[in-house]
Amino acid sequence: MNVRNYFCFTPVLTAAEIAPEKDIVVVGEESQEPQWKRMWDNGRAHTRNQQYEKAIPYYLEVLKQKPNIEEVKWELCRVYMETKQFDDASLLLDSLLELNGNRIEYLLSAGNISLLTQKENQAVLYFGQVLEKDPGGKFYIEALEGLIDALIGQGKKDLNAGRES
Repeated sequence: MNVRNYFCFTPVLTAAEIAPEKDIVVVGEESQEPQWKRMWDNGRAHTRNQQYEKAIPYYLEVLKQKPNIEEVKWELCRVYMETKQFDDASLLLDSLLELNGNRIEYLLSAGNISLLTQKENQAVLYFGQVLEKDPGGKFYIEALEGLIDALIGQGKKDLNAGRES
């Protein structure tokens, strides 16, 4: 896959941001810890140790057994992003956006993936949605920088071009 480098975009995630140090508690299941929960814990442990390739099969197994756990999809999506498996990350993001199309982190990640895979038109839409839904919010600067990079990628170097004074 051809990936373009951009001036503003520098995604930086720590392994702990992908798989936070919080216990997942299963409620209402059998008294023993279910297999899918152990698999998720293993995937998270590998992720925290930055062993992303080793984490992927565990996340996939959890999704095979429990396909509707949004947080597992989101963690796997970010692992795919860290390993530059953008097509796989994009598929998961499509699913996540169907579940929760207003979540800023999903929109921002979709914009970043679109930008990195040279889909600038799509990136403009995602970054625009972030700025529209959360103006001045936590991800404002990252979305604005992504939008600038996407517009530059479209060949719109002079953002005032065509404006009437």
